[in-house]
Amino acid sequence: MPVRLRNHGTAQRIGVAAIGALILFRIAWQLGTHSDPPSVEPPMEGEYQLLEIREKGQLLVRPLHAPPGSPSLTVSMLAVATPSGLDGNSRLQQFLRTQLDTATVRLRFDRRRNGVDGTTLAWVFRGDRLINVEIVRDGLLPAETHSSDSASLRRQVIQAEKEAKQARRGIWMANRSVNSQTDP
Repeated sequence: MPVRLRNHGTAQRIGVAAIGALILFRIAWQLGTHSDPPSVEPPMEGEYQLLEIREKGQLLVRPLHAPPGSPSLTVSMLAVATPSGLDGNSRLQQFLRTQLDTATVRLRFDRRRNGVDGTTLAWVFRGDRLINVEIVRDGLLPAETHSSDSASLRRQVIQAEKEAKQARRGIWMANRSVNSQTDP
């Protein structure tokens, strides 16, 4: 014969209390271990120390007057397509080493700040020269502009691409077809 509990109300209260305790435990665990990450200050425009030229034309930089050990920033250039293939990448690397022989660059940020690869998007200057435009003008990479990019800088990149195509520089040499990716 099965054993029956005499007081069903007590068993139900214990069950409800146990479930409630589990729910509270889970909430406390989630609050304690899954808190929001600390907010990260967006980078400031200005002078940056060039630490390294990386693959695909990415630059590793640190604010010029930052103390040693400060976090660095990986930057991709706005309005310039991401390179593909080793040949174009090596020409781009050589170009950047030549153009950025000094260890200081000036970064200007636009509305689009985050690249799909996790890098920070920026306009990169060396003195008064806009390196993003020079890359396109020399035919190293096609333009890849976006309607939210600065209108005046976007026009410069598009004009540089027209010049490179007309002069058949780099990727625009005869018998090569490359499409630029520009938004209106």
